[in-house]
Amino acid sequence: MGRSKLKMEMIEEEKSRILTMKKRKKGLIKKLHQLTTLCDIPACMIFHDPTTNSTSAWPEEDPDQVRSLIEAYKAKKNDPSGGVREYLLSNFFDQRQGQAEEELEKLRKNNVEGMFPTWDDRLNFMDEAQLRELAATVRGKAENHNQQRRKERKH
Repeated sequence: MGRSKLKMEMIEEEKSRILTMKKRKKGLIKKLHQLTTLCDIPACMIFHDPTTNSTSAWPEEDPDQVRSLIEAYKAKKNDPSGGVREYLLSNFFDQRQGQAEEELEKLRKNNVEGMFPTWDDRLNFMDEAQLRELAATVRGKAENHNQQRRKERKH
């Protein structure tokens, strides 16, 4: 049996919120440690605790490594070749909105094609004479329709 989906909203009870933050912080540190160990990449995290208004960083045992990673990030960010690209929450929502709009456009197109098909497969089995006869019939009906519209406009 799986866990139920967690509602993403602020936890109202302060003690519960602080406890959850500590547990999640510990989990994030564990994941980052695994990432740095398994993938052999340098990484750090900086935490700001609003309850105590304090800032801490991981790895705690090597603050020089944290500083050097921050300086390397700043250097790449200011590099005109675009070494580092920021991906903000607004970028995430812009991307999701674009995907939703593309999906909506596809659904609208499929809906229109379902309502007004552009090709009838029966045309594939007609010979040239039948196609010419069909074209003449369509032209005649279109002309009759146009004449009726002209009469309606005059009245």
